[in-house]
Formats: sequence, structure tokens, C-alpha cells
Amino acid sequence: MTVQITNQEIRAAFEDLLREERPREEIARWAASLRAAEDAGELGYVPPSAERAMRDALEFLVGVDLKDDPERYLHNNDDIAKAMGSFLECDAHE
Repeated sequence: MTVQITNQEIRAAFEDLLREERPREEIARWAASLRAAEDAGELGYVPPSAERAMRDALEFLVGVDLKDDPERYLHNNDDIAKAMGSFLECDAHE
């Protein structure tokens, strides 16, 4: 069974993070499940031309819940916004 991911879903995940509408841990688990599907050869990218940008974005999102100390996340909102900007820029050129 193939799982499909769209660039709109990835954009929504970044937006949810920045608006604090979904917990970081939830988004990291979601991204990790997609990466596991990719490792199993069961992930499809829509559109296929944006695969590289989506793969890079998922790699970032997998680690969005990492902390560099018990009270602070490794990636702050500026980092998330920058990663989202890079994704949107790459996606626009794909």
C-alpha cells in the first residue's frame, strides 16, 4: 500500500507549528511515519517534481521536537520559519 504526501500537507504542518496549533511531538511523529513509509518504498510524493523539497522538509520536521535542554527546543520558531521558507522556495522552483 502506497502512502502519498502532498506539498500542501507539509506546508500545513509548518503553519501549524508556527501557530502552535499542533504539538511539535505530533508533527515529528507524523513526519517520522512518512519517513518510515519512504524507507519501505511505500511513499509517493505529489507532485513528484517536488520530491526533493518535500524530503528535505520531512527531514527537518522529524527533528522538530528535539530539545537541547529540558526546557528549550533545539529549533525555535525562527528556525521553523526559515525551514518553511526554504521549502516553499524550493517547491516553487520544482
